[in-house]
Amino acid sequence: MTIKIGNPADFTTNVLPAFDRVIELLCRDNIGDYIIPFRCRLRVDGWFNDATGQRLDAQVVGWRPWEGTHGSPLEQAKPPIPPESKSTKKPTVKLTKRRASSNSNVD
Repeated sequence: MTIKIGNPADFTTNVLPAFDRVIELLCRDNIGDYIIPFRCRLRVDGWFNDATGQRLDAQVVGWRPWEGTHGSPLEQAKPPIPPESKSTKKPTVKLTKRRASSNSNVD
């Protein structure tokens, strides 16, 4: 999942970040510039998803330090969790008995 951005000026584009630093990435494809919506790290062998360790296959055009929920479009788009969905109470299931059919062929 990627997020279209409005202003790429907030991203550093002329130097690479320090290795193993948590980063937010600005990437480009044939549609335009996008923010990768998860934390990333630059290692000697490329860019990686910080949570999964999976290598990224993307054209990185900029970066900025990851500051948690800093108002990125992804964080703004998340709907609040309703209080009833936070409950740990399991739903109850009501079981009913089936009546035996009058034309059953039981030997």
